[in-house]
Amino acid sequence: MRRISLLRVLGAIVVVALTSTVPAMAAGPASAAPGNDEAPHSIEISSPVPPGFDSWQQVLAEQERLNRIADKIIAANGEGFGALTADPRDHQVRLYWKGALPEPVQAVVTQAGDAVRVLPARYTADQLHREVEHLMDSSADAGAPRLTAIGKQSDASGLRVAVEGRSPAEAGEWIRAHSQVPVSVQVNASPLPFSGRWDDTPPYWGAAEFHLENDVDDNCTTGFAIRPNTSSDQTYLLTAAHCSPGNTTVIAGDENSKRDLGVIEWNFRRANDDIELITAKASGMIYNNNGAAEFSNPVMGSIRDQVGNFVCTSGAFSGTRCGAQVTDVDLALWLRIQAWQYPVVRATSSDGKAIAGEGDSGSPVFQVNPNNTNQVYASGILTGGDPSDSDFGICEDIPHPAPNAGIWRLCSYSIYYYPMHSLWWPKKGVLKVYNASLLTP
Repeated sequence: MRRISLLRVLGAIVVVALTSTVPAMAAGPASAAPGNDEAPHSIEISSPVPPGFDSWQQVLAEQERLNRIADKIIAANGEGFGALTADPRDHQVRLYWKGALPEPVQAVVTQAGDAVRVLPARYTADQLHREVEHLMDSSADAGAPRLTAIGKQSDASGLRVAVEGRSPAEAGEWIRAHSQVPVSVQVNASPLPFSGRWDDTPPYWGAAEFHLENDVDDNCTTGFAIRPNTSSDQTYLLTAAHCSPGNTTVIAGDENSKRDLGVIEWNFRRANDDIELITAKASGMIYNNNGAAEFSNPVMGSIRDQVGNFVCTSGAFSGTRCGAQVTDVDLALWLRIQAWQYPVVRATSSDGKAIAGEGDSGSPVFQVNPNNTNQVYASGILTGGDPSDSDFGICEDIPHPAPNAGIWRLCSYSIYYYPMHSLWWPKKGVLKVYNASLLTP
């Protein structure tokens, strides 16, 4: 498996922001020179470690501990669940519940001790989810403001809605008339989908550049590899659906070394999901880099991200960027491809450095295994970035072999991605949508 250099990023996408958080651990992309060591290496996180921790490995270990508790709470499946967060900086899962805890949930909470703090929820997640779907349906009514994002408050106290074209006061009047729960409203432009490691060869890995057959400048990034549960032979690479119109041959490599990577087939698309499949000979590895040193990492499985978790991305243009913190899960997002996309997860950096940009669309979003930082767990597939002035800007501190790098390419401090698993849309999430399993080494 060989690659000459890095270059393509998200496909020109812009997305709506609803909240913010935490420092970005940065490892810019590599200009992979011949002879680069592409064997698995530890993913180094260079950004400041959050207060209270001695290393990022401690942060990730605490995050893993809290996520395991969160998964047990969700699996207990008790009525009254409102929301939960798993921010390792809090050293506890904050569980918002309406009413008394059912016995199975109480058992998990008791066993976890101080690692869980139970707080009252004004609404259940089911109630809020119904309100999200109602607003999505109502957004097509005459006189409705242009809604760009709908999500639940992280404490289950109501909804957050982003709009464009109207003031919050004007839009809020219509929204509150159509919702039975409290809604906070902010103005944000609707998301634009983003569209650029260069010379990949079979079996293909995730986080590599590809482009359309007849357009070398229309670039995106490959995602994780999967295999349908109904087939033992055919493999696919995930990417973002806005990267291609479908029924299209896509190419790896430049004009001097190009080869057919595979075919994006229209029948693999799903309504309201910005994901699609590339029919390709693929492997359960993804490209990463620490500065200019490029390597690979095995994908060991998938994970459901929780609010407060830290995640990484690896785009063909931006390279490996870590430290984005999840602020919203199961969002409904109105992309500028003129459709509601759901579920979508939002993550944000607060260190003033961009996480991803144009050409990175379709790239892997993942968590690093704290017990073996050579390994990763799949979180989702990158869709886009935030279009607001405060969250979109020049691609800072991202090495790039292209001319005028960081000028012609837009990058974002916030990202949106389609998750591997969804809680409130049970038939959604990458693996459910395609009835598939991740390829692992």
